Amino acid sequence: MTAFQIKADLTGALWRCHNRVDSLNLIRIEQIIKSCGYPGRSLVGKPTNEAAWYVLQHSPKFKVYFSLIQRAGPPFSLVAMMEDRLVTEQLKPQIYGTQITCYPLRANSAKQECFVWPILNPKQVNQRKYVIRNG
Repeated sequence: MTAFQIKADLTGALWRCHNRVDSLNLIRIEQIIKSCGYPGRSLVGKPTNEAAWYVLQHSPKFKVYFSLIQRAGPPFSLVAMMEDRLVTEQLKPQIYGTQITCYPLRANSAKQECFVWPILNPKQVNQRKYVIRNG
C-alpha cells in the first residue's frame, strides 16, 4: 500500500466520521427548532446562539432554514454567508464574497484549484460588507 493510498483511506474514514457527526447534530438541531424555535441569543445566549447556524450552514438542508435564519437574527455576517452559499448553489454570483469553490486539477487527483466564487457587482462588495459590519 502506498502512502497516497493510506492517506486516501484515512481521509475517507475521517470524512465518514465527520458526516456522521454532522447528521446527528442536524437531527438534534431540528428537534430543538421543532420544540423551542430557533435557539437564538434570547434562548441560549451568546456565542451558543451561533452553534445552530453552523450546523445548519454545513448541512444539506440549509436552504430549508434560510428564511428562519434571516428572521432569527444571528449576526448578519452569518446570514450573509448563508445567503452567499444559497446563491452559489444556484450557480449565481454571490453577494458578499464569502464562498470559495475547489475543483480537482485532474481526474483522480488530490490536488485542487480553489477560487472565490464570482461576486455580483464586485466593485461594490466592500460597501455591502461595510453594511454587514456596521448594521
